[in-house]
Amino acid sequence: MRLSVLTLVSASILSMGAALAQAPAPVPAPAPAAPQIRAAGTITAAEPGKVTLKTESGTATVMIAATTRLSGATPGTSADVKPGSYIGAGARPQADGTLNAVQIYIFPEAQRGTGEGHRAWGVLPETTMTNATVEDAVSSVSAGILTLKYKDGEKKLRIVSDTAILVAGSATAADLTVGTWINAVGTATPEGPLAAARVTIGLKGAKPI
Repeated sequence: MRLSVLTLVSASILSMGAALAQAPAPVPAPAPAAPQIRAAGTITAAEPGKVTLKTESGTATVMIAATTRLSGATPGTSADVKPGSYIGAGARPQADGTLNAVQIYIFPEAQRGTGEGHRAWGVLPETTMTNATVEDAVSSVSAGILTLKYKDGEKKLRIVSDTAILVAGSATAADLTVGTWINAVGTATPEGPLAAARVTIGLKGAKPI
């Protein structure tokens, strides 16, 4: 028995409909992450959950939540940059391929591997950030040049007279006092203030940038 053309078309449409019904619904694209912004300066006013900063460009309000990650930084010296130390080095590239360190941040052992690699810093113009392990002892390297090794390569870093060396440590909300320097990173709120995801608090006069 022959099937009519109409019967064949109807069957085809039904088959397509069933296939479409079984197909998974398209997954919506994730919403783009809010851009990270930074505010660094001296606290001029502090209250629970909020501080006001005097920055290089004016003032900024920073919201501090229970989920904000707080850490401290104290001044260090080149003697603290030891072989095996894991550091973050903000630096200016030189014509000979070396890097002149602007700031060296010595991570605690628990944070080894944080942000490992070499990339643009984004804090100061024409600077880079290298998170890596120190291969050389400062005292054994002429002109204070260190070899930094990370998973994809290595860089030569020079410690100069104005390099700021900071040692990471712990801090609490009680350290957010007037006159203290902080560096906050987070996102802007609809009302304007910065909602801080993490804050580095300068202790004993340190000024993390």
